[in-house]
Amino acid sequence: MASKIENYVPKIPAEHWDAIGGFVRSAITDIEPVSPKMAKKALGAVTAFVHWAWLLGYELDRKVVFDRFAIEEFIAVGYPPNWSNGTRRNMRTQLFSVSQVLLGAEARIPRLNPLPGESPSKPYSKDEIIALRSWAKGQATLTRRRDAIVLLALGAGAGLKVEDFFPLRRRDIVEIGGAVVVNVGGKRPRQVPVLAEWECELREAISTMSPDVYVFSQGRTGRNKNTVTNFVDRTSGVFKPHTFRLRVTWLVHHLTVGTPVKPFLAAAGVYSSDMLTRYLQFVPDVEANEARRLLRGQ
Repeated sequence: MASKIENYVPKIPAEHWDAIGGFVRSAITDIEPVSPKMAKKALGAVTAFVHWAWLLGYELDRKVVFDRFAIEEFIAVGYPPNWSNGTRRNMRTQLFSVSQVLLGAEARIPRLNPLPGESPSKPYSKDEIIALRSWAKGQATLTRRRDAIVLLALGAGAGLKVEDFFPLRRRDIVEIGGAVVVNVGGKRPRQVPVLAEWECELREAISTMSPDVYVFSQGRTGRNKNTVTNFVDRTSGVFKPHTFRLRVTWLVHHLTVGTPVKPFLAAAGVYSSDMLTRYLQFVPDVEANEARRLLRGQ
């Protein structure tokens, strides 16, 4: 059994496995799988989950990574698009079992989201965006209102991923030709113009910030990857934003208006248009005559 765990090599980049392999192998060893088959199955599930968490910047600490809310987020938005709902259910059950063994009484038990249910990949409607703006403006303090607006403007207005928020400082948001542009760093550096409808709110939110402070949660001293989730959890209101749905709203907007593919992919921080196909279901149909006109190149 020990050799099965020690010699496991997943289909991820070797340098990624070098970073997370010891953490994964230690976890699998400690759950004590009863057979080589169970060890292989657990290795596959835990590796996929830990790899996702590590790419997002989660600290390789069992209490952080195997927190059940992190598992729920992985099942909701981190799973490959070709996974069936049955696979997602099985994966969640298996990861929860691992969490229970590793954390014991410290394992938090969230209210489970139904599977299948409303896709976390569904963009927000116009009415929902209005409701989220109201959520932001309704926070009790100026600091929370500012962070809420920044979250919405950079998510729905610039399509930022949750990991893009943490290193972003005031100096990284600039004006170019009258447009508000976000200089995103990290693993996929890029420039992202903010949608015009969010420019004024973002300008106002960051207007008094000094260049070196973090744009989101400016008083923090580090890059805790749970910062956004913890902030949203602490806010008042019933209808609260999900960062991935904010990004999807931005993606679907550009698919709908026909933004040229090359600059769109560059701004989105993706290398292939393949990942966008899952969102085509949310793009409105074009009337037949208009479709013919466009396809003729008129």
